[in-house]
Amino acid sequence: VGSIIPENASIIINNEAYFLENTSPGNFTYQFENVQKDIKFHFKSNEITSSDYVLNVVNVPTISSFTMQLNFPNYLGKKPEIIQGTGNAVIPEGTTVTWKLNTFATTQVAFKDQSAISLFQKNAAQFSYAKRITNATDYQISISNTQLKNYENLQYKLTILKDQFPSISVTETPDSLKLKQKVIIGQVSDDYGMSKLQVVFYDKNKPNILFKKGLILKNKVVDQFVYAFPDGIALQPGLNYEYYFEVFDNDVVNGLKSSKSSVFSHSELTKEQKEQQSLKEQQSNINSLQKALDNQDKQFEALDKLKKLDKQKDNLDYKDQKKIQDFINRQKEQDEMMKEFSEKMKENLEQFKPEQKDEMKQELLNRLEKNEKQAVKNEKL
Repeated sequence: VGSIIPENASIIINNEAYFLENTSPGNFTYQFENVQKDIKFHFKSNEITSSDYVLNVVNVPTISSFTMQLNFPNYLGKKPEIIQGTGNAVIPEGTTVTWKLNTFATTQVAFKDQSAISLFQKNAAQFSYAKRITNATDYQISISNTQLKNYENLQYKLTILKDQFPSISVTETPDSLKLKQKVIIGQVSDDYGMSKLQVVFYDKNKPNILFKKGLILKNKVVDQFVYAFPDGIALQPGLNYEYYFEVFDNDVVNGLKSSKSSVFSHSELTKEQKEQQSLKEQQSNINSLQKALDNQDKQFEALDKLKKLDKQKDNLDYKDQKKIQDFINRQKEQDEMMKEFSEKMKENLEQFKPEQKDEMKQELLNRLEKNEKQAVKNEKL
């Protein structure tokens, strides 16, 4: 305050004077650089000295260490993992994440996501917070002290690895295997493991009433099964059934997820229908056997011609030898067919009314056994 504007002004720091910059008449500035601690100072111009002032240094909230502990869902059977120095991770759905921060000059740490703001719990210089993560999460961690609110906001992201549905693939055995009943071969798998495999069946006219039978799983991640319906199941004769296979994973987070196979059909025959089917098979086998016997007669005629040819020629040429080889090959095929038809008829006769004794049936069985022995002799010849 006065009538003369001073030309110069100084700032006194630790008993050392520094000129201030004159920016305009009566206005002077000074910039402090790299301030590490409190600084005491005053001003002086001509013979006038100001009061003392203090530049107070505020400590900045700082994170000295950052860790995340991942506790996975129990059904995965995985040990906890520790991630250092970052808040980004790809984790299975349902993982519990625990953040642990060691800090300096920090009084509050906040967790912010799309839904809410939650505060970390403090224990000495360490802050911690735990949250179960079921969806992809973009979040911030904000640190503060009494002088600096939300001084630093750290941006991170948690990406969720969803538990997939189990996989099931089933196929019927090919007809070339000539099996008595339909056999299903199946493959099942899951990324984290399966808990149950079952066959589900129902009366075709009552599709809402389901029956289930559990099947054995030997391996929890990848497995194969073979099943011939209705093995181990008592069905009502005369009904038409449908059935499929169902496999469950072990995902307790979302409830056990399941996958189903395609649907198959099965007709449970009555006793009368089974007998009628057996009679049809017998008739078919008899017809096939008759054709084989007719072909056998032709083979005998061909054999007679070959015998005459052998007597007429001392040395057989290539064409003659080829005829003999063709005959031998046809005879082998004929013997195999005869043997197959005989076995089918024998099996069919044994299964047809096994509880009843039938002299004619027994006679047929004896003759078929005799034919089989003869076929074996032909093979040796």
